[in-house]
Amino acid sequence: MSSQSPAPFTNPVIYLDYNATTPIDKAVADAMWPYLTTHFGNAGSEHFYGIEPKLALSLARRRVADLLAVEDDSTIIFN
Repeated sequence: MSSQSPAPFTNPVIYLDYNATTPIDKAVADAMWPYLTTHFGNAGSEHFYGIEPKLALSLARRRVADLLAVEDDSTIIFN
């Protein structure tokens, strides 16, 4: 087995298999970083570790609802 890297593509690559992995924008990764490293509690939990994620989730729902001009942000579901 060769340890060499594959030859670089000469044409732009169009990657169509985003089922398991999807690249994200750096701004999104930066916004998520605190919740992946420090505030990683379950937003659905009432204990101490769930408080900050729950607040962040509420704010994210409100921002998406505002972007979509939806009044009731409870209709915004993140999966």
